[in-house]
This record gives sequence, structure tokens and C-alpha cells, in this order.
Amino acid sequence: AFALPGSPVAADLAANRITYAETPPASPVAEWRAIHFAPGDADGAPEADPDGDGIPNLMEYALGLDPRAASREGLPQAGQLTTNGNRFLTLTFSMVTLASDLRYVVEASSNLVQWTAGSSYSGTNGAAANPVTMEVSRSGLGLETVTVRDQTAAGTPGRFLRLRVEGKAAIK
Repeated sequence: AFALPGSPVAADLAANRITYAETPPASPVAEWRAIHFAPGDADGAPEADPDGDGIPNLMEYALGLDPRAASREGLPQAGQLTTNGNRFLTLTFSMVTLASDLRYVVEASSNLVQWTAGSSYSGTNGAAANPVTMEVSRSGLGLETVTVRDQTAAGTPGRFLRLRVEGKAAIK
């Protein structure tokens, strides 16, 4: 029944051969969506939050979280590092290195209005240091833990770091 007359399968059967057709791999976000959502499920949209934890799917994907399990665990964490007597603000976050369709950017500010781009990453590539921030540590395989510190010592005025995640066109 699966080998209709005149079909490629019927021709292969008649010739005693097997034809192999390679399907191109899906994009990283398409594979992630296929694991967590049914095809066409609106809950799989980048801005959707199906578990109601306040974290949109794009960020859940970027941080390696489960979009169907409400949790605040796994969000970026602020910290401090003292070097040569100076305190520096740090930001530690998880990064899915296979998510080559994302760009992770650590940004710094002294007023929460104007933000300056610091270290940035996409897949296994990254600019780990610049005049704004520098990478302090990076570990793991597949899901890496990255810690970045501000290049300006903490103090007056206050300093702030945040993680911005951008999806490329294929994410939409």
C-alpha cells in the first residue's frame, strides 16, 4: 500500500535499491520548539509565557530552561568580585552554545536609562572583553555558565548590569 505504482518507492522496490534522502537539520530554535510544543501551538511563540512564570519563551530557550515548568531558577544572578581592593559588579548567566540563532549581550549602566553594550556571545563565538565588561569565567559544555564583570568599579554612582538576548530573524 505504501509503494504506489509509479512512485519513487515502487521504482526502488522494483530495482532492489534503497534511496536515502537527507533532510536538512532544523534550526536550533525549531528543534527546541519541537521538544516543548505541538506544531502550530501559539504557546511556542517567542514572547509567549505558557507556564506563567514571567519569563518569555525566547529567554527560556536562551537560558536552557523548561517553558512548561514555572520557575525563577536559572535566571541571571548578580554578584561582586574584589580585585586589587576594588569591588566590581558581576553577572552570571547560562548560555546554550547550540543556540547559534541567538545573541547574548551583557549591558552596563550607571542610571538604568542609558545602557552600553559589553561582552557579547553567539553560539560558541564571543567578544568576551571590551572597555565596558570582561569575562571572568566560562565553564560547561552545551549549557555554559558565564560570569562577566563590569570594567568600572562599583561605587558612586551606582552600577548596573543586565543580560539582553536577541533572536535572529529565524526565531520569529
